[in-house]
Amino acid sequence: MHLLGVLLLVGRVIHARALLKGDLRRRVLGMQITIWVIIALAVVNLIYLPYGRFIEL
Repeated sequence: MHLLGVLLLVGRVIHARALLKGDLRRRVLGMQITIWVIIALAVVNLIYLPYGRFIEL
């Protein structure tokens, strides 16, 4: 969980810095990292939601 949070922050920082510099390639990379982390967190949430009392992450 903490790793995903760090990756989300890294993706947002890459995106923001690229936006200021006008670097489209890094901006897209930041967006991709962000969306994949959000998808991963949604999947973890869907798995954890029904079984939260039985497993610990």
